Amino acid sequence: MMASRTARIRPYPSPCFFSHLGSSASKFPGHRFHASNSPLFQFQVLTPKYFYQSTHRRLSTGKTPELSSTNWNIKSFLHISPKLPQRFHKEIKPLLLTKSGLSAATFLIGCACSVVYAYCSNWAREKHLQQALLVGSVPNVPQKKQLVERKGIAADITSVLQPKSGYDRYTIIVGNHGTGKTTLVRQIGHQIDGVLYVDIDSASVTDERFAQQFAKAFHWTPPTRNWFDVMLSVLGITPNEVADERTLLVKVFKEFRNQSQLFQKNKNRCPTLVLDNVNRLAQWNPVLLDILQDKAKDAADEGLFTTVFVTSEGQAPIRMLDRSASSRLGKVIVVEDLDRNEAMDFICNKKGKSSQVAESIYGLTGGRLGLLISAINELDDHGNFAEVRALLLSDANEKFLKAEIGAGGKFTAAGIQIASHILQHGRISRRDLYQISGGIRHGQQLLSTNIFTTVPRSEWVVFDSKPIEIVASMLVKNPDSEIQIGDFTKTG
Repeated sequence: MMASRTARIRPYPSPCFFSHLGSSASKFPGHRFHASNSPLFQFQVLTPKYFYQSTHRRLSTGKTPELSSTNWNIKSFLHISPKLPQRFHKEIKPLLLTKSGLSAATFLIGCACSVVYAYCSNWAREKHLQQALLVGSVPNVPQKKQLVERKGIAADITSVLQPKSGYDRYTIIVGNHGTGKTTLVRQIGHQIDGVLYVDIDSASVTDERFAQQFAKAFHWTPPTRNWFDVMLSVLGITPNEVADERTLLVKVFKEFRNQSQLFQKNKNRCPTLVLDNVNRLAQWNPVLLDILQDKAKDAADEGLFTTVFVTSEGQAPIRMLDRSASSRLGKVIVVEDLDRNEAMDFICNKKGKSSQVAESIYGLTGGRLGLLISAINELDDHGNFAEVRALLLSDANEKFLKAEIGAGGKFTAAGIQIASHILQHGRISRRDLYQISGGIRHGQQLLSTNIFTTVPRSEWVVFDSKPIEIVASMLVKNPDSEIQIGDFTKTG
């Protein structure tokens, strides 16, 4: 019996079954049979991917014949890669030395650099937007400004600037001019993260200027598409400029909503948007005020962010409370004048005045913080309380003249009748004020003159300040005579 011999099968060096040397395959034009044309290859394809036998007789769970072919192509490429430098010197380098080749290469390199730069610029832009909420953008109160400790109202403001998780309301902080509402909001908000502060000054009442002010506080800039955008911004030209002013506002609010979601995910509470001095919008752009209130309601419905409107008493709170969007209104925080104890403590202990002087100042200003500070400063400059009294009452009288109350103005009769009613009863209803003044339009005109002011969430109207009340009493006593400056120096 012949001894059996075992044949050792060598692994195939390629996806081809036979070499072109010494095989019948060499007789054919192609010289090789590709594995993809063989029945064995088709069998392997039909075999489940998680178990099949490769050409190297090893079990494999992650490779497929297609991947093996790809690996062979990569090896073949690496095998000929040493020829690339020679090809570069022979073919590519001469092409680059031509004008068209150099232009094409410059264009391709510029495009690649532009894409990289745009990516880095937008990444930095995203970080600035996140930082605006993480750190907050509320400006601090000047250090030289002496603050009055108001624990009760400060706690209420803190609760709305840093709401608890699940808070789904917006807030109105209202107070007359000089009550210190803006100072309190800035003092508290500067210490809290997640508060975006937008101050609406007299130049920011248009849609476009407000959107620009909002974008500035939020550190918002249009996304960068290429390096040319940055060059334009350096020259003061806004790249990717929006079609109209309302579109810019929509873009900024959309970005703020996105960042609010990210902030809420990280902090487990919603951020706060503070809009200060919205009373200017009620006077000059009420439509924009309505839009902002609607956005505040929508954000509260979705739990994205909470909005705090800061305004003086007058048309803004009246308009906002009369709209259907007030259904999502939460707190209405009223910042009132200092009471007698708070005012005396401020004048005597913080300003170093005697109790007698403090009583005189409080009787003139009625605890209005802004007027208290003005009276103390004027007293330090002049040293005569009679002059300080005359100065403050003269300013109040100017408001009456501007409102055409007194000196034969068209609202003299109505204004004196309204003032007399308030002096007798302490207040007057808004309906009676409209009726006496000759209609809603004239009544709203009187309410915008800083002589009469409304009490939030009520129908009552009172005097705007203590100096206004003093001048009004003088007009009621002498309706036919013009008030003289010398009359302001008299007390009692």
